[in-house]
Amino acid sequence: MDTILTINLEKLFSKLELMHKSYMSKIQTIFDELLPYKKVRAKENKG
Repeated sequence: MDTILTINLEKLFSKLELMHKSYMSKIQTIFDELLPYKKVRAKENKG
């Protein structure tokens, strides 16, 4: 019983880790797309 539970937990954690990684990479992509826009805006504001 304990071994089955352990294996299932390991599978669950690896799934969560994969989800987390893909989620973080999506966020990173969004930030990368937004940053140039912010820099352009800052230049316009200065002048």
